[in-house]
Amino acid sequence: MPYAARETRIPASVSGLPKDKALLVYCEGGECQSSQGLAKLLAGAGFTDIRILAGGWEDWTRAGLPVERGDG
Repeated sequence: MPYAARETRIPASVSGLPKDKALLVYCEGGECQSSQGLAKLLAGAGFTDIRILAGGWEDWTRAGLPVERGDG
């Protein structure tokens, strides 16, 4: 789910997820702080297992880790 600092609500597609399951949040690049803001927003909505991927999407793909893409 894309995040901007002005975000105040979570889309229904995310808010309906189980609150106790792990959610991984990340930025497109390593220096981005959006993942921190998104983690706070999710915690405020009752999600309890939020993990932030240090280094972001860029480091994940550079490391050759698996990627799965959906229709959304």
